[in-house]
Amino acid sequence: MGEPEGLLIEASRIATVAARDLWRRARPPADTGRPRLADLRRRLELFAAAVCGVDCPIVAADPPHAPNWLA
Repeated sequence: MGEPEGLLIEASRIATVAARDLWRRARPPADTGRPRLADLRRRLELFAAAVCGVDCPIVAADPPHAPNWLA
């Protein structure tokens, strides 16, 4: 078994990496300057209604699941 100091250093490194990864996943995406769905939704709904003749709401899809240890 390793030395106690080495175990503490390794545990703190693992905790730091996990916290960094969590922080990167949770932060909001950078603004790219492109229009978002919320900005164009009404126009797309009107366009789809004009083309298809059916009123269909346009909503955002669910975000993909976070990868797990099986991935």
